[in-house]
Amino acid sequence: MVTTRNKRCLDVHKAYSSYEAKGLAHNKALELFSWNAFQQHHPRDNYVGLCNRVLHYAEGLPLALVVLGSFLFQRDEEEWEITLYKLKAIPPEDIQKVLRISYDGLDDICKKFFLNIVCSFKDCREKIVTRILDGCKFHPQIELEVLDERCLISISHGIIRMHALLQESAIERSNDVLALAWPRGAMSYWHGRELTSRLVEPKWLAGSSAMLFTLFSPQFLSYASNG
Repeated sequence: MVTTRNKRCLDVHKAYSSYEAKGLAHNKALELFSWNAFQQHHPRDNYVGLCNRVLHYAEGLPLALVVLGSFLFQRDEEEWEITLYKLKAIPPEDIQKVLRISYDGLDDICKKFFLNIVCSFKDCREKIVTRILDGCKFHPQIELEVLDERCLISISHGIIRMHALLQESAIERSNDVLALAWPRGAMSYWHGRELTSRLVEPKWLAGSSAMLFTLFSPQFLSYASNG
C-alpha cells in the first residue's frame, strides 16, 4: 500500500486501484477533538459552540483535531476566541497554517528546541537526543514533555516521532525559526540543488552550524548556516 498527498504520483500505476481518504464525520471529529481538549468524549456545555467553530477549520483532519485540541486543553474561553480569531485569517485549504497555531504558542526556547528535532533528530532515540541537546543548554526532558503534550511530537518505544505534515510546516518556516536560534543571518537549505551551489564557497562553508544528509532521499538535505 502506498500513501501520498500528490495524486500525480499514482498516475504511473494505472493498474492499481486508489482510494481518497476523507475527513472524519462531524460526530467522530468532535469526539476526537474533545478527548484532546477536555480529556473526555464530549465538550463541556459552555464550549459546544466554540468546538464547532474549531471543527470548521480542522475540516475533519485527525492531525489538526489532535494538535488544536491539545493546544486548547485547559485554556479559558477568551483564549479560545483568540485562537479562533487567528484561524479565521487562514485560507481553508492551508492546513499547515492551522497546525502552526500550536507551534506559535511555544516560548522561544521551545521553538529552538523544536527546530533541532525537525532538522536533525526526527526518528532518533530519545536517550541520544536528550544527551546531545542537554549539552546545548536546553532542558530536554522539559521541552520534550511540552512538545509531546502539544502533540507536535510523539515518543513511541523510545523513538521521537513527528507527523510529516508537522515537519513540512516547520520546514516552511525554518528560516524564521533559525533567525531566533542563530541571529547572524542564518539560513536553511532543504534540497540538494540549493545546497550544492553554496558548498563551493569556502567563506560561507566556514560559518556553517550543522549539516544533515538523508541518504534514503538524496534530494532532501537540511543545512543550517551562520554565514
